[in-house]
Amino acid sequence: MIVASTGIIASILYAIYGKFKLTRNACLWFNIVPLTAFHMSFVFVFFIAFDRLLSVFFPIWHLGLRIKSYLSLICTISLAVGILLSYFAVLYPLNSDQTMIRCYIGDLWNGIYVNILLPVCLTLTAAAVFCYILIFLRLHFRKKCSNYPKQY
Repeated sequence: MIVASTGIIASILYAIYGKFKLTRNACLWFNIVPLTAFHMSFVFVFFIAFDRLLSVFFPIWHLGLRIKSYLSLICTISLAVGILLSYFAVLYPLNSDQTMIRCYIGDLWNGIYVNILLPVCLTLTAAAVFCYILIFLRLHFRKKCSNYPKQY
């Protein structure tokens, strides 16, 4: 997420070649891979939290999962959401004829794209935090095991 949000590729090219000018669409296509990875990271964070929630609440069922199909499903959903959100960045350009001096991903976050991106990212992050809160509550209030030997 950090590499995707800082525009490291554009900064390196800016340092090598000096000032270069890109339009918004050229900047978008230049950063499409880090942008897609940035979108996928929110989905992965949610799925990691949800997987941990399943392992705490349903440990026997979680052990019986088919790992290959489970992981392929998670990766497919993450990739689909990442590509879909990147498609929205391409679909809803704002000021597409404006020439930018520096090409950062943060410059692309405006208009309808942000109105779609922010609720999705905030919802996934809040759902991950909620999963961790449920895990904490489950572990904190579970019945204590009395397997300790009695001391006389």
